[in-house]
Amino acid sequence: MAPEQLEALDVDARTDIFAFGAMLFEMITGRKAFVARTQASLIGAILRDDPPALSSVGAVTPPALDRLSPDERWMVYASDEAGRNAICVRPFPNVNGGKWRVSGAAAGFAPRWRADGREIFYVDEGGRIMAVPVTLGEQSPDLGLPQALFRTPSLTRASYAVSRDGARFLLSVPSEGSRTDVPLSVVLNWPTLLLRK
Repeated sequence: MAPEQLEALDVDARTDIFAFGAMLFEMITGRKAFVARTQASLIGAILRDDPPALSSVGAVTPPALDRLSPDERWMVYASDEAGRNAICVRPFPNVNGGKWRVSGAAAGFAPRWRADGREIFYVDEGGRIMAVPVTLGEQSPDLGLPQALFRTPSLTRASYAVSRDGARFLLSVPSEGSRTDVPLSVVLNWPTLLLRK
């Protein structure tokens, strides 16, 4: 039930947006966005709390769904406004509050935040994992210079993950001679599906 309904307010488009978001969260993660032991606790959670970040619930989510900084005030993305992908950061939800280029003049794709928001990682056009130190201010970010961490063999667009401390990387790279066009099926919530049989 949407917060507006719980507070006996008029039902409007916000109710539909909340319902869609809750349904999408459950479809992606395999769990409900708000969980509580009692009905009263559930109502309190819906009115008071934000749902957890998709990455924090162990979901295999498309990276584009988790591009907000840990404090949820900034977003990082690849923009091709200038004809080639540049990594940019801007405030959120006020996306008209400015835009800062993280990748400098170079192109890049697949940006990721470090869990504490102090670094942004991305892949440059040469296949190198890049790191940019970030200090997030109230009005603007203070961005350091991009530093190459290491080169990756045949890294595809979004096939890497970063540990919470930014010290380790998990890469999905094809083995020599393997086919890269084979689809990968990910089954979410598979233990529950097994119990149903």
